[in-house]
Amino acid sequence: MKVLINRIIIDIKKIEIYATDMKTKNDIINISGGIAVVYGDYILISKKAKYDRKNGILELFEDV
Repeated sequence: MKVLINRIIIDIKKIEIYATDMKTKNDIINISGGIAVVYGDYILISKKAKYDRKNGILELFEDV
């Protein structure tokens, strides 16, 4: 079984996003497939997310 993990690091806020699928269109990254967001000592888990690079907004959806 082959599992690919994608990673985004948001330097300004020290946020790391790990997921199996990330698709970028313009400044929006749509993320899905077992998402883990690491922020300091906190880990948030969800099934879908959207990151707006232009505005610096990260939204998590489904089973957060």
